[in-house]
Amino acid sequence: MLRTSILTPLLATLVSMLGCDQEQAPKPQSPAISTQAAKPAPTLASSSAAPVEPMLAFVAPASKPAQDKPRAAQPVQADPSELRPATASESAQTPVPAFVPAMADPTVDGPLVCPDGAEVYRSERAVHCAFREARWGKGRHGPSLSFHRNGALASQDRYDNGKGVGGRHQFDEHGQLTAYWEVEGDDNHGLSVLNHANGKRSSEAMYVHGKLHGTRKLWNELGELMSMEVYANGELVSEQLFAYTLIEMTPEQLEASQRELAKLLAEQKGLVEGLE
Repeated sequence: MLRTSILTPLLATLVSMLGCDQEQAPKPQSPAISTQAAKPAPTLASSSAAPVEPMLAFVAPASKPAQDKPRAAQPVQADPSELRPATASESAQTPVPAFVPAMADPTVDGPLVCPDGAEVYRSERAVHCAFREARWGKGRHGPSLSFHRNGALASQDRYDNGKGVGGRHQFDEHGQLTAYWEVEGDDNHGLSVLNHANGKRSSEAMYVHGKLHGTRKLWNELGELMSMEVYANGELVSEQLFAYTLIEMTPEQLEASQRELAKLLAEQKGLVEGLE
């Protein structure tokens, strides 16, 4: 059975927005889609699980006295008129590692090469490597690919003795990158990125063994940095809000967005069923 820890971040976001009750796993985190004009928001809460957005490297001391434990920052009550736009250095994005396909022309029937001891297993919309007699769940060993209904690659990741390792790339039906995150076992560990539907960066963060550790940034659909937070071992240390362009959503756009979310959720469920 596919572990919930490797479900895509997009699924978690869609489930929460559409009210579906489904078990979720570590994933990159993304702010909720607003149906009103955007405006500087109060403190963005962190999530213990994810998913989910990165950063500037932030390294905490290997050990420190208990009294030095970072305390959660107080909510920022910023006056919108006093906010400034982010600088170029503040808006800088962490590059996503180049995608290297597991096969020259990824298809569900393509020639997937597995590590020694593992074999290829296929379903209607997925193909992956696994050990004999343990091909589901912890049995996966090597590359794992899933596909959209139109045959386009939906995601690619890798496993080592049943545990997720390295980075996972996720794409839409047109081949555009929608998310990237790095894992170690069942935890997010490393860079985590989400993109808007238009391809622009939505969020990025850095995780260490499942906890936010470093800088998390959020952008609007125009590519303007909205906020920047710094975390240490899962604790919010500081945050900065920036001035950005307000974006309004018409009733027609909202309805279209809801239809798209429903479609994507159904797509994600189909991918999961294809791996079970």
